[in-house]
Amino acid sequence: MIVTNDKQRGVGLIEVLVSLVILAVGLLSVATLHTSIIGNSNDNKAKNEAIIIAQSRIEALRNFSNGINTTDEFEAAFVVVDKGNSTNITGINAAFTRTESIADANSAKSITVYVKWNDNHSDAQEVSIDSSIAWQKPRSVGDLSSEASEPLIPSATGRARLGDGTLTLAELNAAITTGAAKATDDGMFLYDSLDGQYRLVDKDRTIVLTLIDACDLAGGNCTDFVKISGRVYIDNATQSSLTTGDVFIQASDAAFCQQYYLDSDGNAQELLPVANSDMKTPNNDYTYYNYTCYLGGGWHGNIGIILSGGITQKDKVCQGDPTSLDAFADPVIAARRVYRGMLHKEDGNGDIIVDANQQPIYYSIGVADALVLPAAGDAGHDFIISSLNINDTEGFKCKSEGIMVRDDSYYSRADLEYNTPPGTTPGKLFEGIPTDFFCLNQNADYIDSFDDTVFSMDASCPFDPSDPPSIRHVISGKVLVNTDLSIDSDIAAITVNTSDGSGNCVIAAFTKPSSTQYSLSYKCDVYDWGTGWDGYIQLNTDYSIMACDHYREAYNTITNDISAGDNICNIGDVLTVTGAVVVNGTKVLTSATTDDNGGQCVVASDGASYACNSDLLATGVQWSGRLTFQTNGSKLCISDPVLPVGSVGTFAIVDGASSTAWIDLMNVDKGNLVLALEVIQNNGNCP
Repeated sequence: MIVTNDKQRGVGLIEVLVSLVILAVGLLSVATLHTSIIGNSNDNKAKNEAIIIAQSRIEALRNFSNGINTTDEFEAAFVVVDKGNSTNITGINAAFTRTESIADANSAKSITVYVKWNDNHSDAQEVSIDSSIAWQKPRSVGDLSSEASEPLIPSATGRARLGDGTLTLAELNAAITTGAAKATDDGMFLYDSLDGQYRLVDKDRTIVLTLIDACDLAGGNCTDFVKISGRVYIDNATQSSLTTGDVFIQASDAAFCQQYYLDSDGNAQELLPVANSDMKTPNNDYTYYNYTCYLGGGWHGNIGIILSGGITQKDKVCQGDPTSLDAFADPVIAARRVYRGMLHKEDGNGDIIVDANQQPIYYSIGVADALVLPAAGDAGHDFIISSLNINDTEGFKCKSEGIMVRDDSYYSRADLEYNTPPGTTPGKLFEGIPTDFFCLNQNADYIDSFDDTVFSMDASCPFDPSDPPSIRHVISGKVLVNTDLSIDSDIAAITVNTSDGSGNCVIAAFTKPSSTQYSLSYKCDVYDWGTGWDGYIQLNTDYSIMACDHYREAYNTITNDISAGDNICNIGDVLTVTGAVVVNGTKVLTSATTDDNGGQCVVASDGASYACNSDLLATGVQWSGRLTFQTNGSKLCISDPVLPVGSVGTFAIVDGASSTAWIDLMNVDKGNLVLALEVIQNNGNCP
């Protein structure tokens, strides 16, 4: 009889060999992953180090101009070269080769510094940084060489310097324990070594920025770095292949910009070159990350966008406020934002000192110590990166092509942070974002200290000093307000501005030539870039109690000083109608009119908002009339209006048939009425 035993014990040789193979493959995969992670980390550090090397060279080249006093000396110091002056640099994470190109750019030099190295896979990598250096000394805007006894305005670099070594782990831990080093909200450390300097330290313990003479050791008073913060948004509809790890924030001169995002636990994580932010708006219209640029007091310069593959002609960076009615706040397309204050000197009569061509002389000045921007409650200094046609350079394209008015733009920053529903205004997410020039004069606390016995400061900048005009013209006019009431405070609150800015007009103290009229005189500076000035003068007052014959007057090709017509205003009850316009590509609102003979309407320069007001209403009388709107080609839809609280009025809308639409308002009370419009495709239907 044959007996069999099915209960096999032990492990066969084949099973052992299979197990060893599986284990070996697993260990090899783990080792490969570990090697890849280490390699990527080293590559990230090498790229950051290359950017710092390039930036340091730009600053060094700027410093070369400190002792230059003539054009010949400048030409000798900055010889034109194409990727020359090669220098080998042994870095911490790689061996680098630095070259530079210097080209003529009118009275300045265009500088590009290149840094090359081989990455972990022996592939060649390169970063580059561009800048422009004028032939003057950097401090020459405030260097009063003919008045040597007067103080000088600090140079653009400010009171910070790049780098200062590396802390050991023990040094950093000890500093944290004693309170000498404190973590920031963006993953950095602020370190005070009690030697009068203040240092910014990254997570690898590298000192990336040093604040010179941060402490007055005698008095024990210390200052801090300047911090400028915002967000970088990627418009996913037009930049679908661009990741946040491909986008870098760079500040000119001595500065360090930290890029970071918040993880699911709300903790700041540094955004490395190969990493990506997980922060997206609710419908994935935008991907974004946060940044903070650290600077020294006295700095003035640029903060801008660099893409890892370089910015092409199709890459468009939008800035500005898409919800504003004012031309000077409208979106612009620019890859950098300029920060600068402007001072002037006055003669014995209080007038600005002018040059030989009778043009005002202005002096640049930088930021105050420890300044934090944005101020509490203000919008971030954001950038929105998109892709448009090469020839799309006008700022209105940021709205007409949908970039800043996607569905997610209806959310405000607060809506996103507190997970609340969106509002009804397109572009609300970007409301209040500065344009490509941030004037420090708007707040005296933003400006670095200066000798006010020598210099004076206006409440605004007359123009962007990075693009100075050829000549100034003056437009003078009057505002006449007819009333037998005593309303001094309302009259004193009236302002006038130009389409170039909110502070280019000066109003003299009002007078009262009769018991039934107030009079205000104003002068507005407008600037000509060689082809005459085009723009408008705008009267700003409380239009709920006042009706004026016009509050925005357009001008074309102004080439000399002129007198404007008087603005005639009357006091009484007024109905105002305002609204945002959802545009459709290049199709926008082109006009708004009212059949009220004394009323008026104005459309924003980008066709994405408007405002109308009625003539004076008699006491207790409601307003009835028609508002007519026109686009430049597509159908127009009018939303149901939000009538003033308590109003018993009614309305009738005719829209959706053509590029013209209108609304009849009947018996609407005085106050503010909100009326939104939408431009749709010609074959579309109104919502």
